[in-house]
This record gives sequence, structure tokens and C-alpha cells, in this order.
Amino acid sequence: MMTKKEPLFVIGATKAGTTTLHALLNSHPAIRMSPVKETYHYCQDLWPVLSHIQSLNLAQVSALIQKGESRHNGLIKDVEAYQKLMASEGPERYQGEACPFYLRSTQAAALIQASHPNAKLIVVIRDPIQRALSHYRMEKRDALIPDTFEEAIREELCDLESGALSRHGLLDSGLYGEGLHRFRKYFPKNQLLILDIEDLNQRPLLDQTLSLFLKVDAEGFTNEAARLNDWGQARHQGLNRFLATSGLKTLIRNVLPRGMIEAGKAHFYQHISSDVSEPIPKPLVTTLQDFYREDVRRLSGFLESPYPTWVDRYLKP
Repeated sequence: MMTKKEPLFVIGATKAGTTTLHALLNSHPAIRMSPVKETYHYCQDLWPVLSHIQSLNLAQVSALIQKGESRHNGLIKDVEAYQKLMASEGPERYQGEACPFYLRSTQAAALIQASHPNAKLIVVIRDPIQRALSHYRMEKRDALIPDTFEEAIREELCDLESGALSRHGLLDSGLYGEGLHRFRKYFPKNQLLILDIEDLNQRPLLDQTLSLFLKVDAEGFTNEAARLNDWGQARHQGLNRFLATSGLKTLIRNVLPRGMIEAGKAHFYQHISSDVSEPIPKPLVTTLQDFYREDVRRLSGFLESPYPTWVDRYLKP
């Protein structure tokens, strides 16, 4: 018999450890996370920049569930397909998904509240400049972003100045204060948990924090806490750019079986952690610190002391 589950959403941020958190939450017997980690269902304002993500209809979602498979993302616009994905006959207390685009979205907070006013929400944040760099390196894999981090940032600054929606969201995905303000308009403080990416490495303290927030047994979380979703660099950059710009990469994703695509990645990409540090030109660091300073100040109003160590760097004059 199907029982009504309590809704749980990991709403952000991109490249802040949401894939790792999704896996950890899913390891608990009281929590069932969506087999499609990122559905983008409630961020309709961002659908125009998600054309590179394969859309999933009801038949495809049903087939995925029947096969017991999972996937990192899939654009699910159809309400019936989304409801099918989130339905469960198991004994779990929570049914959740993890879509970091929700924190960036201007519509997600209102849309989630309209359907799930009692939802539990979890946000993971990190130094926004390091987050943007990690995000850039992930996007570079698909070869549809400028060749350097500095060029990509300059391009997005121009987009923001003109009011255009940035496809990649390197900058606005790090506006945590702005995103949290939107969600706090619709959800009370006790339904929102804010973590820093470093908290994901602090086991069993993380388990206890999640246990208190969700009121589940802390011992239910597994000990497998490896960081997931490492970034892969194409072994042949020229071929990668051709496949991306010609549209062949999108065609391959939509036509080939998921298992074949995943198997092929081991040959096409070489695994490199998205968190590997690299120098950023000092003038660009100053530009980014200035860009984020007021938002971090806004963010600090939602945080409890002590703040993550990186926060003070932005609050200093």
C-alpha cells in the first residue's frame, strides 16, 4: 500500500556537494531520493537554458523505474511524469530530490511551496569564487564555454548587466543570500538546513545534524562518504568541441542507451577532481569578491555562528 511521504529537497548549490549529499540521504532506510537526482521540475524560469539536458516523458520515467536504474539528471516538465518518479510504495518516511538549480531559480521557492508547504529543505554552500571555478571546469567538459575562466566570468558579467539569462550561471549560482531570501519568504526557518561543503567531510557530526533536522536515526546513514561527481576532462579536446558545437553530443545522449554512454565516458574522459585548485588572476579575484560581497553579507543573516571560514574574507572591507 502506498503511503504519503514527507517531501525533502536539496535545493543547492551547484558544485557544492549535492551529489554526495543525495547519495548519503538515499543510504538511509527512512529516506528515498529520486532515481533522477536533478529533475529541474520546479525551476521553469531556467528551462530555456537547459536544452542540453535530455527531457524525460512519462514512458521514459516508467521504464527507468521498472529497470531499477538511476541517472544524474533529466528535464521533467510533465507533472504526471514527475509524480510517477516521486511515488513510492516503500516504508520510507521521506521522498526527496536534489536539484541545485532550485536555489538559483526565481520561481522554484513559490512553486515548491504551492505543492509541498511542509517540505524540508537543505542547502549546501561553499566559497562562491571556488564554487564558480569548479562550475566552470565542469562546464568546460561540454566545450560550450569560453576557453578561460576569466573570459567566462566577463561574459556572464555582461549578461547580468544586460538582463540576459546566463546559460551556465557561474555567477548567479553563487548568490546564496539572494536564493535563501526567496525561500525564506515561503518557508519558515525550522524547515531549512544550511550546510557548508566542509560539513560533508565531518562524519559522524554530519549524520547527527541531519538526524536532528529530519528526526531520523543517525545510525541509518552509511559509512560510505566518498565525494562524488568528479569532473572529467576530455582526452581529445578538439573532438570534444566538435561533438558539442555540431550537436552530435546531444544526439548521442538522446539516442544511445544510458549504460552504453556511461561505459563510453571511461574512454572519452579522464577523471580530474573539480576541486583541484588553480590560480585565479588577482584582479579577477578582486572583481569577484566585490561582486559577491553584499550577497555574502545577506547570507550571513541566515547563518548561525561560527560562520564558514570563507565568509569573513567577503565581509572585510
